[in-house]
Order: sequence, then structure tokens, then C-alpha cells
Amino acid sequence: MKKHLIILFALVFQMSINAQDNKSYERLMKLPVKKVASKNGDIYLKADFTEVLTGQTNKKALQEETIEMLDFLNAPHPSVGTIKNQLKEAANEFNVPLPILEAIAKTYNNYCMYGPSEYGAYGVMGLVENESNQLLSKAASLIKIDIEDVKTNSRQNIRATAAILAEYGKDIKDPKNLISWFEAVKEVTGLSDEFTKEMQAIDYYKVMNNGRNTITLWKETAEISPLNDNNINRLIKDYNSRLKQTTNKGATTGTVDYPSAVGAFTNCNFSSRGGRDIDTWVNHYIAVGTVAGAISHFRNCNAGASAHFIIAVDGTVYQSVKVASKAWHSGATGKPNNERSIGTEHDVTVSTPSNWNNTTMLEASTDLARYYCNKYAIPKTRSLPGIRGHKEMPGTSTDCPFTIPWTTWMNMLNNNTPPPPTSNTPVPVSPANGATNLSLPINFTYTSPVNAGAFRIQVSTSNSGWSETNGFTT
Repeated sequence: MKKHLIILFALVFQMSINAQDNKSYERLMKLPVKKVASKNGDIYLKADFTEVLTGQTNKKALQEETIEMLDFLNAPHPSVGTIKNQLKEAANEFNVPLPILEAIAKTYNNYCMYGPSEYGAYGVMGLVENESNQLLSKAASLIKIDIEDVKTNSRQNIRATAAILAEYGKDIKDPKNLISWFEAVKEVTGLSDEFTKEMQAIDYYKVMNNGRNTITLWKETAEISPLNDNNINRLIKDYNSRLKQTTNKGATTGTVDYPSAVGAFTNCNFSSRGGRDIDTWVNHYIAVGTVAGAISHFRNCNAGASAHFIIAVDGTVYQSVKVASKAWHSGATGKPNNERSIGTEHDVTVSTPSNWNNTTMLEASTDLARYYCNKYAIPKTRSLPGIRGHKEMPGTSTDCPFTIPWTTWMNMLNNNTPPPPTSNTPVPVSPANGATNLSLPINFTYTSPVNAGAFRIQVSTSNSGWSETNGFTT
């Protein structure tokens, strides 16, 4: 009997190269972009992100959620100039401060209409519509526009946000005083609790006051000039001072496990590890939304999702689930993915892939991972057990963590030291590495340059390599 087999030899601790390294931010920035002008003067931009973001040219081979993402991103999208004009129009129409609207559009979705988020936030302004908050419906009724138009049309999404902001701020005596809008901005976030509402509103005010300059997916500069307002500086300073008080105590319950983390615990969406040892670290990205939104989502007991940690782009580490517990971040039927791992979200979205290049966030991420790799003897290699992305966990179906720069991340994890030398890899004698159409049974022989107690031999029935569905491991 003959069977088509591919033989893969590897040391248990050998680092593998992940194909996602090729789907880099730099490749995104080389994509050609076409401009399309509408009859009313709005400018739309169009690019084909299929191959860069997925590594595929045939959409039929992709997961449903990926196809939905590409259908949106590959369609014409309003330019930054068009979005900014719509923001100015809405600010004038509803007599609300333009800097607040600009900060929301910039912070939530980087002037992108992609969505919704996991917690039901839609459009460039992140209007929330879920079981606990129907902010989008309320906003749509104020401007007398169909809900679907508010979800999908940038002009109506911005108008609806300006209208609901004006409604929450209707008693403000001096509309030009940006600080006086703070409570109204908290409500416009649509988040579930006081901690996350304030956290999100502060992020908007930080962008207003400090400015922000990023590049969109369509290679446009999206810049907000800093206001440098003393009153806003005091607001932010006071918030940061209060936030430090939660470093050793959670915002709801619990004490943080990581010394510099901020407690942002959830009271649900976690369970027992069932006695399973921790041997794997899993990286995620938020995909759509914000850090505050992710924390709010994890606190929604109907969400069925959580992560142990969330890392903001400024390097702040938030903890939502105790490490001793099982967070629900990469589960798959019949697989012990969550029992064995620590899951960490990163402040990166489809509309802000360049955040994966942010050194401050990468340092915070790899410092955190190194701390737990050392504590639990997790292999600092691209392996299982070891370091994984969400999409690499057995049985999962996702593109998370998107365009993560694995080579950079791994080098930083290992203090910029190179991965274990490839000379440690066993050398197959019989059958040859990559051998196919072999008769069964097969006897494996190999030489080893190191004195190791165990080796992993992977056998695959597919040319695409080993997986739990097309292969087995000794």
C-alpha cells in the first residue's frame, strides 16, 4: 500500500517561519490606489487588498469572515478629504465642536467606515447598536434616516453622531468649551460601564490635545493638529493619576498578576483551566474597535469572549482575566486551546495595521510575553507549545492577528537574539525530508547534532504542510 506523505523533521524547540511575515504593512503601502469622483464632488478610493491581506488570489479559498472583510475594503471608500468635509458639515449643522467629531473619527476607526466591531459599533464614528445600548437607533431617529444608511453611509454616520452628541449636550451653556462636553462624549461612546466610557472619552481628548498623524489603508495622511489646551491637559493628568490607583486592584474585582498592569477585570466570560498546565502564548488583534471597547465587550456576559490582557498602542497593559483562569480567546471544539494558553489582545485594527510597527506597543507586548514565558517555561519559539497567533491554534477559523510582524516580535521577545540555530535540526537519513509516495510501514532514521531527549516527527498527507486534519505527530 502506498500513501502520499510529506515528512517534516523538527526539534521540539525549533522556530518555524510564519507566512504572515510576507503580508506586511510595507506591502500594503505599495498597493495601487484609484480615485473615483462622485457627482456631488465626494472622492472615493479603491484598491484590491485580497492578496496582501490573505496571501490568496482566489477568494473562494478564504473564510467567510475574510470574504466579508475584503468585499468591504475592496469597494470604493470615502477619502480623508471627503470624511473631513462631512465632519465640518455635521459640526455646523448640529452646533457641536468639530475637534470632538474629528477625534472620534480618528481614534475609533482612522477615518475608515469598516465594521461592525464585536461589540456592535458601526461606521467611522463607532455608533453602538447592541442588546444593552441602542445608541445608533436613537441617533438615526434624530436625523430621520434609515438605520442601515447610518451603518453604511459615512455622511449619515457622522451626522447621526453629531446629532446624538448635541442631544446629550443640549444643556451646555458654552458649546465652545470642549471640557464641558466631556460627560456627553462619554455617553456617545455607547460602552457598558463607567470605567470604559471614561477611558474611551479620555482617549478622544488625548487625540484632540496631543494630535495624531497616521496613514490610512488607502495611503492617505490622516492628521489632527494638537490643541495643547491647558484645561484638557489637567483633565488627562487627573485621569492618569486616578488610573494608577487601579494598578494593583481591578476596576471591578481582583488583583493584577503582572506588576505594571492596570486592573480592568471582567466578572464573566472565563472558567477553570481544569488542571491543564500553561504552555502556550497566543497573540490577537482587536480587528475593529478600541481597547476600551474590547474591555467593555469582555464584560458583557453574553459575549462569550475574553482575553487575559489587552495592550494599548501607548504601551499600557490592561488585565481582564486572571492568568490562573481560562480566558475564552481561541477556543475550538474538542481542543484544549484556552486551557493551555494565555491570550493577549493588541491595539491594532483592520484600519490601523501600522500599529503593529509601533515600538512602544511591541516592547510592552514582548516584555509581557517574556515574563510569562519565563514563569511557565513556555518555549520562546514559533511552535505549539510555544508562541502562536490566534489563527494558528488548532481548529480555529480566523485571520487574527492580521499583519503582525512575527520576525520583529520574536526577536524582541528573545531580547533581539537570533532564534535557535537551524544546525540543531535533526537530519533525516531515511526517508528523505519531503519524501512522497512511500510504502507503509515506514521506519524513520535520522542523525542529530545535539543530545536531545525527544524529537518531533510530523507526517502530512498534503503538500501544504502539516495540520491536525491532514497529518499526525509522533
